[in-house]
Amino acid sequence: KIRNKKVTKLEHSKFEIKKWSKFFQKKPSENQVFKKFEKLFSTEVKLRIPKEVSFFSTLSGGIDSTVLAMFLSKEKKFNAVFGVSKDEEKKIGKFSELDLSKLVAKNLKIKHHLVYLNKSNAVKNLKFFSFNSFDGCIDSGNSNFSGLAEYIKNKKSKVAFVADGPDELLGGYNVDIEANRMDEYLKNKYLKRLSSKEKQNIIRKFNIKKNKEFEFSFKPFHSRVNHAVCPNSFLQKIIKDFNFNSIRSYGSLNCKYKNLEKKLDFSQLRALIYATTTLPDMFNLRIDKAFMKNTVEARLPFQAVKVVEFFLAMPKSYRFDKAGLDGKYFLRRYIQKRGPKKFSQKIANRPKYGMGNYLWLNKDVYKKIKFDKSIKETNIFKKFPFKKNTKNILLNKDTHSGNKWAAYNFIKMNEKLYDYWKKQNIK
Repeated sequence: KIRNKKVTKLEHSKFEIKKWSKFFQKKPSENQVFKKFEKLFSTEVKLRIPKEVSFFSTLSGGIDSTVLAMFLSKEKKFNAVFGVSKDEEKKIGKFSELDLSKLVAKNLKIKHHLVYLNKSNAVKNLKFFSFNSFDGCIDSGNSNFSGLAEYIKNKKSKVAFVADGPDELLGGYNVDIEANRMDEYLKNKYLKRLSSKEKQNIIRKFNIKKNKEFEFSFKPFHSRVNHAVCPNSFLQKIIKDFNFNSIRSYGSLNCKYKNLEKKLDFSQLRALIYATTTLPDMFNLRIDKAFMKNTVEARLPFQAVKVVEFFLAMPKSYRFDKAGLDGKYFLRRYIQKRGPKKFSQKIANRPKYGMGNYLWLNKDVYKKIKFDKSIKETNIFKKFPFKKNTKNILLNKDTHSGNKWAAYNFIKMNEKLYDYWKKQNIK
């Protein structure tokens, strides 16, 4: 608020969890929780359904998009879209992801559309988002979503429902499933003092794959986030005087929720961190860029404030099964109990596979984009804050492809800025 040349910051909004915390403290039955969820979610879905135009919804054959399709199908006819990037047609057991997507669409009487994202404008989209990554959103899913949005636009539609949200809010990522298994073991330990041998023992004991760097603290609470492309150990290799504490905003609790740190369990704290940082600043930015580039409006009912508050208040027993091997336990149970029998068990027991493959890992696409050539020819890594051997590290065959993708975005974004400065005679 600006008045008389003075700026005053006002709080725009804040999640209120207290109401639903009291509800869950009373240990309601599963059926009672289902009914509350149905009332909340159906209201938010109805509010977002366009009244005068046709619309699409993504349908991956996974838990989140299936639940969304179940609610949408009760209200209005719509189109489902499925994007193939690489392995979605590969059978895992009896079914592929595409098989399950078609099965859900058939049983809910939804028209099913198929898009081959790696055969359309993959190169064009990847280059566009690389040159326009000044906002820091370098997630390669930009191109996947853009391909879906482009298809929807060509079908003369302006609205798309997307099922993003439950992975962050209900512990759907492997990084959070692993963290949940380790929480009780680690919470009373000083992680900085763990020896290499102790860390290796913990990795073996809990079958750790995503959290090998032990980016944890419990006082204050901090946890690794799923969208971290370049781990700290890699950044330390290429950046001079790298300071981990300078980038702790992701994975840390927003200061206005500090009063909840002792009231919520660790799974709830992770969900709250995702809800206040990663979702708005990373994944929703990705969706906005991809869909609005194609003049399509994305609607995300799982992220309606009232639904988010309901999910945040859920204790960890609603996020993870007793064995601690699966996330999104609440929605798995919901599909088992409330979904049509012809697909409910198949979807509920399906492990998470994520939103498509990296399109730039396609051999033909990789050749056309010329990642290695861009890294070899750029001068950007000769400047501060990079170390002298940065190029060699990036070109090493053992370097994770995600780090090369991040470097490529950095190079192309800088090229665009330099071109602009040159045209403006800015030195």
